[in-house]
Amino acid sequence: MGNRFCIGLILFFLFPIFILSSCQKSRPAAAKAEMPLFVLQETPESLLAFRATWMLDAGTLKVDAHPSFTLKGVGGTDVPQLYWDGGPQVYIFTEREGKPAVMNHGTALQAIAVPRTGLPPGAMAPVFYASGNRRYVAYGVGNNLGIVETGPDGVKKRFFPAPEASGELVPLFLAEREGRLVVLTVLNKPTAAEKLFLVRIDAAGKAAWVPVAKKGDPHCSFLADAAVKVGLSGQRLYLESPCGGEIQSLSLEDEKPQLVSEESLMRELKAVKIKNAPTEGEVRSSFGAYRGLLLVSTLTGGVQGRGDEIKWLLVFKEGRLLGKMAVRLGSGEATVYANGATKHYRLPPRAARLLYPAEW
Repeated sequence: MGNRFCIGLILFFLFPIFILSSCQKSRPAAAKAEMPLFVLQETPESLLAFRATWMLDAGTLKVDAHPSFTLKGVGGTDVPQLYWDGGPQVYIFTEREGKPAVMNHGTALQAIAVPRTGLPPGAMAPVFYASGNRRYVAYGVGNNLGIVETGPDGVKKRFFPAPEASGELVPLFLAEREGRLVVLTVLNKPTAAEKLFLVRIDAAGKAAWVPVAKKGDPHCSFLADAAVKVGLSGQRLYLESPCGGEIQSLSLEDEKPQLVSEESLMRELKAVKIKNAPTEGEVRSSFGAYRGLLLVSTLTGGVQGRGDEIKWLLVFKEGRLLGKMAVRLGSGEATVYANGATKHYRLPPRAARLLYPAEW
């Protein structure tokens, strides 16, 4: 009787511990924050694309020993526009068929050439977006916004006139969200200030031209000097506004969208620029996005385009800095900063540029 009582008492205390332990084991582990990248290595008349993974929590950088794909017939500054969302396809926006030639090495990732076909002569500043089995190109012709959609059912072309009869339309960014296309555009007025529009195109092909309220000097230009680069993370568009030279964002969901300052992002960027010499030439921040993470990139030191600049990558989640990396493309040196530690890595030599998700 006493033995049974002791056994029962032991089981009484052990059973809840067993249940708690089982629940903890069955609970999925928290996803580790990572940012995939491509390092494009320059060789005579070709570019080799090496996939890299930046583990933000650990502050580590792993670069594949062999390239994922090769672009033949390009080199130096002759790099075509590329689009990649971090998934299994990389799109190369080419001027003509077969230039550059694309060679894939393996099946895990496929680089796909997208010839610039279906665009009329004089198409202004085409921007690209891919989602699933559909690809989109937005461009400007006069004061019209053109959209070319390529999918399983063929090619569809549409035109959407701006709400004003004069001016030249320049698209800055294109994406698809919740079944509709969104295009950030600038209407360049020769005798008046530029106007910024967020164009929302629904599944029925109806376009709503929504004015975007600028922050800062209303007469500043989004088209002069270095072009403004735009990134999308979640439901917000990010850009470095020429109206004050600060990182600003707008919501895709607002009925009356307006650009607002991103002070936490600017604080980290300023800290980088204060500690380093400026780059000669006009420099604009560029953006990438991956699984809820926002990547902001800028340059310090050297001369833009010469290869001696330092490329800085800063990754944020909801305004909080998760990781920071400095890359010397010319020498292939990468320095990763995380949790107060500094780690050094060697990239493939003669790195021409980096490609990160959703960059354009």
